[in-house]
Amino acid sequence: MAERYDTAAGRLLGRAIGARGRWVSTVVTRPDPGPRTREWLRAHGINLFLIDDGGLASYERAFARSLYYVHNGGHGERNPAWSLQIQWGTLTARGRVLHARVIRPKSARAWVARHPGTSWVRHPELGSGGIGSPRQRFPAG
Repeated sequence: MAERYDTAAGRLLGRAIGARGRWVSTVVTRPDPGPRTREWLRAHGINLFLIDDGGLASYERAFARSLYYVHNGGHGERNPAWSLQIQWGTLTARGRVLHARVIRPKSARAWVARHPGTSWVRHPELGSGGIGSPRQRFPAG
């Protein structure tokens, strides 16, 4: 599902790079699939609106995965030039606000040192744990 968000994630990432370390925001809109898509999702046991233990819906997790995928150039290795930081904001009528910024890795390490509870490396439970992941966060079934 994350591929669906690659274009929007790329736009947000471009804005974050252009903002030179300042936070930028977007609303990750709540999907509104048509009847055929809803039936396909239901037949495959996919619930876009299922809230995981971290308080995010599966479509929100998919957007975050897409953002990191685009940031890292489409492969699993980290972007050596920039560190991507995201923070989820409030839930609106359209969807959830997502704040993002890119900063140099040295600055990112200093930020995490000041905010130790935010590190996905130190706290893997904060990361995405989609269905089938070793860190699955969604209830089974």
